Amino acid sequence: MIVSKIKSLLMHNWIFYLVGFSIAFVIKYFYSNSPYYDFIWILAPTTWWVRILSGIIFEYKANIGYINHHFRFIIASSCLGIEFMIITMVTLIYSFVHLARAMRMKFYWTILSLVFSYLFTIFVNGFRIIFSIYIPIYLNKMIVYNGWLTPERLHTIIGTFIYFTSLFFIYQVAGYIWKDIYSIKYKDISFIRIVSKYLMPMFWYFIILLGVPFLRNGYNEELKEYTILITSVCLIAVAIFCSVSFIRKWQGKHGRKIDTIAKWTQ
Repeated sequence: MIVSKIKSLLMHNWIFYLVGFSIAFVIKYFYSNSPYYDFIWILAPTTWWVRILSGIIFEYKANIGYINHHFRFIIASSCLGIEFMIITMVTLIYSFVHLARAMRMKFYWTILSLVFSYLFTIFVNGFRIIFSIYIPIYLNKMIVYNGWLTPERLHTIIGTFIYFTSLFFIYQVAGYIWKDIYSIKYKDISFIRIVSKYLMPMFWYFIILLGVPFLRNGYNEELKEYTILITSVCLIAVAIFCSVSFIRKWQGKHGRKIDTIAKWTQ
């Protein structure tokens, strides 16, 4: 039964899966083997967006990136958000393109996923950079750094939490869009059901963020520490999302019952 469904899924959507994989592979390959200035198409608008949000002015320096000397912050290759763009794109394509019943709609969704992932990355990355600038300043005033919490780890925690929660958010919005298109209704509000709907974005997040470095360099101490850190942050985000979602759905279901009982007892 499951095998036949997978075969049917691949038969009707293989071209769009292949397109998504090919684009992700090409972007990832050039990101890993090209200098940062080849990605000015995402670096420049990201810097512009940060300036719009915060008023912080950055100066462009060749072979370095965009620099703000006052905050001692550089928007360079590590701030591009290319991996998040890839994760967003493949999550949207592989999670929803098979729901389209017409080939034309599948094509439109694939193109939309590519364009949206680019714009959404700039939008989210701007906030991530701002938080990465101001949160360390605030923590420095509180003197909360210790032997474990270093500026580098804090930078990773901030980025992981913002990227991961943003991916969850857009995945949920896309799910609502497809449910509205085909009038899909889910009555199950069990905790397992709520957790399972986050497995797809979580899968792609970990595959691209950890799986690719593992295949390239193997499992080492640096990757081990990085894996533990982002996994911990992601699990905390999942727990928050699942708890809030479960409480809202439970209140929505039982709240109506309580209102009905109240009316009967009046």
